[in-house]
Amino acid sequence: MSRPLVTHLSCAAACAAVIDHLGTCRDPADCPWDFDGDGVVGILDMLELLAHLGPCP
Repeated sequence: MSRPLVTHLSCAAACAAVIDHLGTCRDPADCPWDFDGDGVVGILDMLELLAHLGPCP
């Protein structure tokens, strides 16, 4: 049986972190939640995060 990639808490924490950082990055070079590199933390970054989290119990 495979182990889930993340726990429910870590799923919630990761999503909350993206939501907390929504908007334009102050420093695009230091914006870890901007997964697509467009200088903005937005819905595309949330979708990217959700696509890579794996199963969340």
